[in-house]
Amino acid sequence: MRRLGALLAIVCLAVPTAAIAAHGNGGNAGKGQGAGKGQGGDKGGKGTKGGGTSTKPKPKPRPNPMVGYVLVGKVVSTTASQYGGGSIVITVGRSNRHGRVLRGQNVTITLGADTKIRKRGKHAPGVFGDIAAGDVVQVKARAPKRLGSPLPADLTFKASWLNDRTKVAPPVTPPTV
Repeated sequence: MRRLGALLAIVCLAVPTAAIAAHGNGGNAGKGQGAGKGQGGDKGGKGTKGGGTSTKPKPKPRPNPMVGYVLVGKVVSTTASQYGGGSIVITVGRSNRHGRVLRGQNVTITLGADTKIRKRGKHAPGVFGDIAAGDVVQVKARAPKRLGSPLPADLTFKASWLNDRTKVAPPVTPPTV
């Protein structure tokens, strides 16, 4: 009975040792330490120790998604286009989260034929001629999320809609007697 117990103990210790020895690398399979990987020589491995090229993949460039900018500011100047629309330069006073780096700066906004323009106090759609220097406007535009650092000098956005928020004085009616 003692012999059987001793034999069983030897077998229990020998089986895991044999499994590790058969594997060949001490349980580090797939980690670049196995035979033929990174050892150079005549194995033809692509490891860095044997003069081969690096197997590390090149990092992919970060995507720069398009996001919506909502900018509120005062119109500095306007430039009409012969094809309808034009461009305006505004000094950004308020913005959403994406446009917070633009606050206090002059930004050029291009208005195309498909830009929706609204004038406060009008029920009909506005036109580019309704916008004048000194008006307070709200603009929604789409642009890349990361604009670059430092900001480019020729920063231009294409507006999808523009809302002229300048208050219109109510018409004066003479008193009736």
